[in-house]
Amino acid sequence: MEIDDKFMVLDGKKVTYDGYDLTVSVEGTYKNGRIAIRLRMKDWEPYTNMTINLPTYDLVDNEIFINDQNAEKGLLDALVKGGIVEDTGERKQSGYVTYPKARLILE
Repeated sequence: MEIDDKFMVLDGKKVTYDGYDLTVSVEGTYKNGRIAIRLRMKDWEPYTNMTINLPTYDLVDNEIFINDQNAEKGLLDALVKGGIVEDTGERKQSGYVTYPKARLILE
Protein backbone atom coordinates (compact mmCIF):
# COMPACT_ATOMS: atom_id res chain seq x y z
CA MET A 1 0.00 0.00 0.00
CA GLU A 2 1.08 3.53 -0.69
CA ILE A 3 1.78 5.90 2.18
CA ASP A 4 -0.68 8.78 2.49
CA ASP A 5 1.26 12.02 1.91
CA LYS A 6 -0.17 13.58 5.07
CA PHE A 7 2.12 11.34 7.16
CA MET A 8 5.28 12.49 5.42
CA VAL A 9 5.35 15.68 7.51
CA LEU A 10 6.59 13.42 10.35
CA ASP A 11 9.47 11.96 8.35
CA GLY A 12 12.74 13.35 9.71
CA LYS A 13 11.36 14.84 12.93
CA LYS A 14 13.58 14.38 15.97
CA VAL A 15 12.82 12.97 19.40
CA THR A 16 15.06 12.32 22.41
CA TYR A 17 14.47 8.99 24.10
CA ASP A 18 16.58 6.87 26.44
CA GLY A 19 19.52 9.27 26.02
CA TYR A 20 19.52 9.06 22.22
CA ASP A 21 18.59 11.65 19.60
CA LEU A 22 16.36 9.67 17.26
CA THR A 23 14.79 10.39 13.89
CA VAL A 24 11.20 9.53 13.00
CA SER A 25 11.13 7.42 9.84
CA VAL A 26 7.83 6.76 8.07
CA GLU A 27 8.60 3.23 6.85
CA GLY A 28 5.42 2.23 5.03
CA THR A 29 2.17 0.56 5.97
CA TYR A 30 1.10 -2.68 7.54
CA LYS A 31 -0.95 -5.06 5.39
CA ASN A 32 -4.17 -3.47 6.66
CA GLY A 33 -3.04 0.00 5.56
CA ARG A 34 -2.08 1.40 8.95
CA ILE A 35 1.04 3.54 9.07
CA ALA A 36 4.29 1.90 10.19
CA ILE A 37 6.80 4.24 11.84
CA ARG A 38 10.27 3.44 13.12
CA LEU A 39 12.75 5.45 15.17
CA ARG A 40 16.30 5.47 13.83
CA MET A 41 19.67 6.42 15.28
CA LYS A 42 22.07 8.99 13.77
CA ASP A 43 23.75 6.35 11.57
CA TRP A 44 20.26 5.34 10.35
CA GLU A 45 20.46 2.11 12.35
CA PRO A 46 16.94 1.07 13.45
CA TYR A 47 16.39 1.81 17.15
CA THR A 48 12.79 0.60 17.64
CA ASN A 49 9.42 0.37 15.99
CA MET A 50 7.39 3.33 17.21
CA THR A 51 4.05 1.86 16.09
CA ILE A 52 2.46 -1.50 16.67
CA ASN A 53 -0.36 -2.93 14.58
CA LEU A 54 -3.40 -4.08 16.58
CA PRO A 55 -5.87 -4.89 13.78
CA THR A 56 -8.68 -6.00 16.09
CA TYR A 57 -9.09 -2.42 17.36
CA ASP A 58 -10.49 0.50 15.41
CA LEU A 59 -8.49 3.64 14.74
CA VAL A 60 -9.66 6.92 13.23
CA ASP A 61 -7.59 9.36 11.17
CA ASN A 62 -4.09 9.96 12.49
CA GLU A 63 -4.40 7.50 15.38
CA ILE A 64 -1.78 4.85 16.09
CA PHE A 65 -0.84 2.40 18.80
CA ILE A 66 2.52 3.08 20.44
CA ASN A 67 5.00 0.30 21.18
CA ASP A 68 5.51 1.44 24.78
CA GLN A 69 6.36 -1.88 26.41
CA ASN A 70 9.42 -3.68 27.77
CA ALA A 71 12.55 -1.96 26.40
CA GLU A 72 10.43 0.88 24.98
CA LYS A 73 8.89 1.85 28.35
CA GLY A 74 8.43 5.61 28.44
CA LEU A 75 8.40 6.00 24.66
CA LEU A 76 4.93 7.55 24.67
CA ASP A 77 6.05 10.29 27.08
CA ALA A 78 9.07 11.09 24.91
CA LEU A 79 6.90 11.30 21.77
CA VAL A 80 4.42 13.61 23.52
CA LYS A 81 7.25 15.81 24.82
CA GLY A 82 8.79 15.87 21.32
CA GLY A 83 5.54 17.06 19.74
CA ILE A 84 5.13 13.91 17.63
CA VAL A 85 1.91 12.59 19.20
CA GLU A 86 -0.89 13.44 21.60
CA ASP A 87 -1.92 10.81 24.14
CA THR A 88 -5.62 9.95 23.69
CA GLY A 89 -5.75 8.36 27.15
CA GLU A 90 -7.08 5.13 25.64
CA ARG A 91 -5.32 1.82 26.19
CA LYS A 92 -5.97 -1.49 24.40
CA GLN A 93 -5.06 -5.02 25.45
CA SER A 94 -3.15 -7.47 23.28
CA GLY A 95 -2.30 -10.69 25.06
CA TYR A 96 -0.84 -9.74 28.44
CA VAL A 97 0.19 -6.27 27.29
CA THR A 98 -1.68 -2.96 27.16
CA TYR A 99 -0.75 -0.44 24.46
CA PRO A 100 -1.49 3.29 24.43
CA LYS A 101 -3.43 4.86 21.59
CA ALA A 102 -2.06 8.19 20.37
CA ARG A 103 -2.88 10.77 17.73
CA LEU A 104 -0.14 11.88 15.35
CA ILE A 105 0.49 15.63 15.23
CA LEU A 106 0.61 16.36 11.51
CA GLU A 107 1.62 20.03 11.43
